[in-house]
Amino acid sequence: MVLNKKNINAIAFFGLIGLTTLSNVDFSGTSQLMLGQKVETEIMKKDDQQKTIVTFWASYDAESVKNCQRVIKESKDANVILVSLDDYQSIYEDALTKIDANNVATKSLRVDKNSKVLADFKFNGEFKSFLIDENGYLLEIN
Repeated sequence: MVLNKKNINAIAFFGLIGLTTLSNVDFSGTSQLMLGQKVETEIMKKDDQQKTIVTFWASYDAESVKNCQRVIKESKDANVILVSLDDYQSIYEDALTKIDANNVATKSLRVDKNSKVLADFKFNGEFKSFLIDENGYLLEIN
């Protein structure tokens, strides 16, 4: 991408959205999920016989977008669920096309700061990926 005044303004704008979004989330009282812990969440199928990777991301965070692309590319034997914290549907949809999230095993959803999904994963403001086994137990956090 060639940087010009328009691109720099867009980058600054998206960075501002990111700061605003995360600054409105109250992370007090959250703790981390522990490896081996059972993850109870509505976004995973109960009868699934595959591992699942749940990845938190937002279009304003370049590293989380790259992580989504990597997870989709490298996950051969796992379902992938991309959980976006983008505030605006249009920005979220545009980012999904760039991520290329049209994989059959990929599910994507956009949540707000009050979402139960954030509480289920004890989201603390860091964009991470969670590998969950077929029985719903947490195997790895990246």
